[in-house]
Amino acid sequence: ERFANGTIQPDPVRFPSGMRALSEYVHSKGLRFGVYTARGTGTCQGRPGARYHELLDAATYCDWAVDYLKIDGCKGTGDANTSWSLFHQGFDLCANQTGRHIVQSVESCDTPSTCGQ
Repeated sequence: ERFANGTIQPDPVRFPSGMRALSEYVHSKGLRFGVYTARGTGTCQGRPGARYHELLDAATYCDWAVDYLKIDGCKGTGDANTSWSLFHQGFDLCANQTGRHIVQSVESCDTPSTCGQ
């Protein structure tokens, strides 16, 4: 689900303290924290995808202190390169504002040579 402002909403049953608290716990154990999304309207698991929310989702993952993000093409519609480019812009903002660099693993692009540009 998403909140009324469009921000991705973590499952409150699975993550009652929120994703930032989970990330801090994982980091306290000396580990990296990663999550999964899709560039389409939904993920393969039926959760909301990033379509039309790429910049907002990138900012949210930055706020959650995510280290690694798997972005797949599930339910992808439209131009994949546009989606990747918007994510890339959001992650650049994150790095510039916080110094946090989120590693991204993306599932193919329309033209791989331009992926993320």
